[in-house]
Amino acid sequence: MGIMDGGGGTGLTQQGFRHRADDGDETTATWLHALDEDWKEKNTGLDTNLRVRFHVRQTVGISESSNLTLRYSHNGGTYTRCNASSSVIQMSASPNFTNATDCTQQITSAPTFLGNNQGMEEDDGQTNNPLIVFAVGTRTEVEMCFQIIGADVSAGDIIQLRQYRTSDTETLGSYPTTPTITIDRRRIFIS
Repeated sequence: MGIMDGGGGTGLTQQGFRHRADDGDETTATWLHALDEDWKEKNTGLDTNLRVRFHVRQTVGISESSNLTLRYSHNGGTYTRCNASSSVIQMSASPNFTNATDCTQQITSAPTFLGNNQGMEEDDGQTNNPLIVFAVGTRTEVEMCFQIIGADVSAGDIIQLRQYRTSDTETLGSYPTTPTITIDRRRIFIS
């Protein structure tokens, strides 16, 4: 689902996303759907590790440095920081990768990829230092491991995920793609 209301004074854009199982390392985990495709009836339950990879791109004529932070909106509410103790969406340790491992290029084939990104994240929802240095036209990928907390959601609930900048409260410039999770009993549907 595309939502274009960023505008945090930045040229960074949440350009794409892709969901995967937490069943392998940074390169071998199973993709559950195609890029930006709805996630339906994969029998993925709540309180289970899930991963989502984001493609973030610098789209305007400025350079900037930033870490990226995962935030969620529950039923249209305010975007809330994800960490190891947050409700609804909680960061979760993966047995399959080491936190702060660099993400390789997997969901975008465009040039100017920033590989020094420490983008594999499982603990506090924010990529680690050093800051990712985005020159004009560059892009990177980050991947977050999390759980949807079953006690905090009900059938029909809607959750959206977004990357924010280092400050943790500053949106990216735009969000042409935003993962949307719909809770349906003990199954989840993600678009």
